[in-house]
Amino acid sequence: MKTIYESASTLVVRDEWQGRAVVKKSLKPQALTPSAIARYQREFDLNQSLTSPYVCQAVGYDDQQHCIIFEDDNGISLREYLVREHVPFDQRMVIARQIALA
Repeated sequence: MKTIYESASTLVVRDEWQGRAVVKKSLKPQALTPSAIARYQREFDLNQSLTSPYVCQAVGYDDQQHCIIFEDDNGISLREYLVREHVPFDQRMVIARQIALA
């Protein structure tokens, strides 16, 4: 398991689930409130209704661990990309446009 992102309430890790590589977005134990759990369930439900090529499709929701499970396409976060690569302004504008389209 490799941590991709962590905040006060959320943990995002690369992991395995049902024999395949996935990314899990879960609530940390101290953030397990009824409203936060409901918010994650709504996020999963909304994700299931989207058919955009710009949106990572969730493949499952774990009620026990309160996590949304996404297929792992081995991508990196935009933040990591911008830190690792020298991205010129015009390319940043292309990325911003793609985000707006999403």
